[in-house]
Amino acid sequence: RLPDAKSRLVITNHDATSFPLVMSADNKFDRVLCDVMCSGDGTLRKSVDLWARWNPLMGAHLHEQQARVLMRGMGLCKEGGIVVYSTCSMNPVEDEAVIARCLREAGGAFELIDPQEQLADLKMYHGMASWTLLTPNGEAEIHNTGAESKLTLDKQPCSGEAAPSQEGDQTSKPPRRGAKAKFTYTSSMFPPEATESESLRLERCVRVAPHLQDTGGFFIAGLRCLRELPNTVSISHRAKYTCHFVPLSDDVLADVRKGVTLPDSFPFHRLFCNPETSRTPKIYYLAEDCAKSVSSINAKIVQVGVKVFESQVKHSWAHSRVAADGAATLAPLLGDLLLRTSAAHVLRAVGNIAAAPPKSFTVDGDHVRDFTEYCPPEIPTSGVVEVDCGESIGKIYLPFDTHRGFTVHLTPTQHTLLLVSAGKPLRPTDAAECDEPLPVQVDPPQPSAES
Repeated sequence: RLPDAKSRLVITNHDATSFPLVMSADNKFDRVLCDVMCSGDGTLRKSVDLWARWNPLMGAHLHEQQARVLMRGMGLCKEGGIVVYSTCSMNPVEDEAVIARCLREAGGAFELIDPQEQLADLKMYHGMASWTLLTPNGEAEIHNTGAESKLTLDKQPCSGEAAPSQEGDQTSKPPRRGAKAKFTYTSSMFPPEATESESLRLERCVRVAPHLQDTGGFFIAGLRCLRELPNTVSISHRAKYTCHFVPLSDDVLADVRKGVTLPDSFPFHRLFCNPETSRTPKIYYLAEDCAKSVSSINAKIVQVGVKVFESQVKHSWAHSRVAADGAATLAPLLGDLLLRTSAAHVLRAVGNIAAAPPKSFTVDGDHVRDFTEYCPPEIPTSGVVEVDCGESIGKIYLPFDTHRGFTVHLTPTQHTLLLVSAGKPLRPTDAAECDEPLPVQVDPPQPSAES
């Protein structure tokens, strides 16, 4: 829905309980999603193995870590922003108890959002204000004895289950056969008092039960930031990470331009590469603000932006071509180098095909200008074709290259959109029913540079 959304994407692999701020303490996020680790008991319909393994502690031993993740997410949100907390669990210890604890610790800086504002048509139950905790064997209730109390119980591990040796520990080794482990219940796992519950508005949480609309079980809570929380992650206590995605050097850029025709007005400073993966060279395009800030993110970065160029030859930047992922991103930057055609022209070029749509097709060199409605005097070595699919579909963008003839690449989804826009059937038809095709060669799938 957002044409340049991918160019603003930065993917990290970092501990969510200590995720760093970007650039400065003033640069917080508008939206934060905390889709936390959970017991997964909401997936019991499809995960039938859970029935034999489930016990009341499967959710309780995750409570502490879930709360830490949510509190860090709330700390990263700017005033007026929204934090969404979600699990695929129905256990209130993982759901409402975590929300109540974090709202309590936030001290009025956040409030729950009424789900009717955004989810009026969703079939759901409202959040719970009270619930019961059970002993590990499920035979007796556990009662909260005080605001600061901690109740430690002996737990007989279930068959094949690793028993936590301390609060929140998920990695401890299974005890010896016949041995007992201990687990600590904290006061935040219990339901809030009636007076506090009224102010927390836990009924604004969303519970999606599997039978309501034939889904899995989910818990969702939206929290609006009324006042920013102070940053609690100290830079001095964090490891220093080096960003391996760097801007293109002059030498690499010169090689890339041998394989891809780009206008002089192109924002080359937004092109990044990862030298560590130069065996199969790939180049990524970042939005202006991301290009400026990516090097200052103190986290392990695994992906940035959108892939716009990829090489057809190992270890060679000079054999780069436009990547399918980045065709739509590149289109507005190419100016007069952008080729244009219609869905009808593309379907004529493809002609009658087998059950599987082609990954690429090659138009005879003498008919390239018949295939396009606009083509620059000199055809680029590699570029993008803009295909007008009408008002209902809009425009789609197909990459092409001329290394082995004028070869256009398309995905199965794009081929389906072409058929829909032209009112064609989605399954193969007889050749007699097709328009007269252009001279074209449907290419078999080519081995990738990684193979």
